[in-house]
Amino acid sequence: MKFIKKNYTDLIPPEPTAFMAWKTQEHERLQHFYSQNNAADAWNHLPAKQPDIHDDNIAYYSGSDLKKELLTEQGFICAYCNRRIHQEENRFADDEKAQDHNDRRCSIEHVSAKTEDPANNTFNYSNLVAVCRGGERIPKPRQIHCDNARGSKPLPINPLQEDCEKHINYKFDGAIETEYCTPSVREIVETLGLNIRKLVIDRESSIKGTVMTDDMTEFIDKEKAQKLLIKLNTLKEGKYEEYCSAIISFIKNNLI
Repeated sequence: MKFIKKNYTDLIPPEPTAFMAWKTQEHERLQHFYSQNNAADAWNHLPAKQPDIHDDNIAYYSGSDLKKELLTEQGFICAYCNRRIHQEENRFADDEKAQDHNDRRCSIEHVSAKTEDPANNTFNYSNLVAVCRGGERIPKPRQIHCDNARGSKPLPINPLQEDCEKHINYKFDGAIETEYCTPSVREIVETLGLNIRKLVIDRESSIKGTVMTDDMTEFIDKEKAQKLLIKLNTLKEGKYEEYCSAIISFIKNNLI
């Protein structure tokens, strides 16, 4: 899990201006849904894409626009597991590549479930993050995680909390430490499926490939580890390194 620092904090409300304009324009219709406690229909009122032809008198916004905002804000990694995510259409003929590609397409997640408070949670930009689909497109038997695992369960730790990364420690083998941790960490790992085999194997590869010397015989020294922390906390071409939080955690707990 990585802390997501929201953009637009200098605006009131803190959200993209085009998003705010669309909500203002659709206020009456959205209020109708909220009055019926109907978060699902309110959310579905946001078009998936903008129309090809625009009218200058209409405020346009879409789910595609919102995904692009969130992905850019997060450096194109899942807010929960830190896998690389995107919103591109599938272009692969090979089934295995297509499944992985589709599974990495982002979903928009409500950190506080929209059904709990439709009027305040559904289109609150500060409540939205981009996450991966978490096994949605993978044939059974499968292990699910992130969006597909959570549903609308409450999260005792979430990526909008500035200290969220401090609570979760990663081991050299890629697993999240669950033996000597708080009940909240155990709950978040179980709720989001963050210790399923696929994620643990991927994180282990990322951690070992980053913190070991080129010949894989020993750990990098403290000076290199400190430089790595700066690099891992910095966007490169608009992206964070995949599983950066896991690598940062291991470095801080073991190499510095």
